[in-house]
Amino acid sequence: MIDERFTVVDGIIGEVLASREFTKRFHNEIHILNKQLKGIDDPELKQHYVETYGIERKIEEKMKHNPIAYEGNRLLNLLLNNKIVSSWGASYSKDDVYIVCEFHARLQNGSQLSEKVKIREVNCEGFYSGVLIEDIAQMLLFREIAKQHGLN
Repeated sequence: MIDERFTVVDGIIGEVLASREFTKRFHNEIHILNKQLKGIDDPELKQHYVETYGIERKIEEKMKHNPIAYEGNRLLNLLLNNKIVSSWGASYSKDDVYIVCEFHARLQNGSQLSEKVKIREVNCEGFYSGVLIEDIAQMLLFREIAKQHGLN
């Protein structure tokens, strides 16, 4: 259990569902993408367009299906709108069984905070532990920062 609202299983199921729905959606929309690419001759521009198209849809599906990622994103937007956080990022380490993510944020006042999360490394079709652990660490850190500033 991550906290009173979320478990690791919520994130795993969310990632697997998002991956499955992204694949379905991309296959269903490929004809739309092909029509949009017909007028573009520059191969680099085409590649950029395809990557952007895919990334946007992947993020949309992740926000729809993964409640941990959704909550972390909601909190990030709250902190950005209130001009509390100026930068953020993650670092990783792992041993034989576990993967560790330390998510850090620099606040507008110059202070830096971090949250470290450790989970068993599990990878399967549509799921990678590294993505979930970052979502968890981000959500927990941003929740704590929001709480410190009287936001939620």
